Amino acid sequence: MNKREFFPGWDKKYVSEAKKLNVFYYSARCDEEVQGVLNGFSPKDVIRIYKKIKPCKCGASSPKALETECMGDFEFSIICNKCGRRVIRTMYDFDVKMPDGWIGLCIRDWNNGVDQEEIEAANDAEHERISLKQEDVVWNPLHPNNMADNPLEGYYALLFRKERDGNIFGYKWTIKFQYEEIEPALSSFLINSYILFGKRYMDLDNVFTYPKPIKECEFCEEHETGCVDGVNDYGDFFYAYRSLEEAKEGALARCAWNGLNRDTIMKQ
Repeated sequence: MNKREFFPGWDKKYVSEAKKLNVFYYSARCDEEVQGVLNGFSPKDVIRIYKKIKPCKCGASSPKALETECMGDFEFSIICNKCGRRVIRTMYDFDVKMPDGWIGLCIRDWNNGVDQEEIEAANDAEHERISLKQEDVVWNPLHPNNMADNPLEGYYALLFRKERDGNIFGYKWTIKFQYEEIEPALSSFLINSYILFGKRYMDLDNVFTYPKPIKECEFCEEHETGCVDGVNDYGDFFYAYRSLEEAKEGALARCAWNGLNRDTIMKQ
């Protein structure tokens, strides 16, 4: 490439014009906001994007556009310098369907006179709609070694969702009873806590279920093709709860962090 040539959209005239716009980029790695910059966009694109933003509904022109990034999480906001109206969109908003889609949605809402309270209400309503409820999850009885003659020691649930590449992501939640100790190494029959464990499964070809508890022998994966482990494999410790219902709610609350909801979980 000739030294005098520039990458598309990075000509000096675009760089100069973008730096005059009321558009800024801020990252946790920066000490201050950088004018005329948006992550992943050329100065020409920055100019095109900012020109789409209309004056505030109060009549004030040239609102401030600010993109913020922190540890890979992005949000885009438009702020009126006169009345203080602000519209914020993040990469986690429920209606973001494409890369950088939150920028276009923020501009659309701003131009249509939408207030931030309306956006937050819509996000809250959608979150409530898709969040897993107890009736959506089957908790199976947990017997050590999956042997029916062993006492009930808790419950487990298996949840799966399909990834974009066709592989399957899964999570196993296990709630194990912890009994009160009468003295060291000697427990009573009184449960004093319900311990939540979680185990994540990546790149599965198929969902799996454990066989029903049996009497004859200990369960292992050779007895049931497709099972990648046994019921005794609890995974990581998360928290000790005071009641069974609290432990179940703790598991459901963490499902959202892993993209497991009413719209994504696979029927088993």
